[in-house]
Amino acid sequence: MTKTVFSTAVWFTVFSVLLKMIIFFSGQQFTDFDLYLGLGYVFLLMTAIFITIRNHKLKVGGTSAFVDDFKAGMKVTALYAILMSAFIYSYYTFIDPDYFTIMLQQKVAEAEAAGNTNIEEVQKAGEFVLSPYFQSTVSLVIFLIIGGFYSALITFFVRKMKGFGH
Repeated sequence: MTKTVFSTAVWFTVFSVLLKMIIFFSGQQFTDFDLYLGLGYVFLLMTAIFITIRNHKLKVGGTSAFVDDFKAGMKVTALYAILMSAFIYSYYTFIDPDYFTIMLQQKVAEAEAAGNTNIEEVQKAGEFVLSPYFQSTVSLVIFLIIGGFYSALITFFVRKMKGFGH
């Protein structure tokens, strides 16, 4: 793995962390901004994948197999996913530990308002799903799946573009 792939993953993780911290310090973590932040993560991941594949193509002279380009995209995806998963766990454990408690209270209140009679089950399921460990694990898997899809898609389109040796 080259230094460029690692530094690309680190820089894009830093951008993602900064976005999350801006949302936290502005007190917007319980609004739609949190949803938009997830979309921002996907955009940053796509950009990191494109930059890594482009750098890989420039390094090898523009001619490389589809699998090699895909692997280059997956390298940055794996690093980004691991770093973001570690940050997400740390964020919900140390920086904003009350987030899931507040979310669980909101979800239980919504279930009660909807007339749900199984409030204990909602509470139990919420405690499992709304935990730093579960969220960081799910984030890791989702980043890898989305990154694999975008690595294949971007590799396909980069191979069709002029100027990349194909």
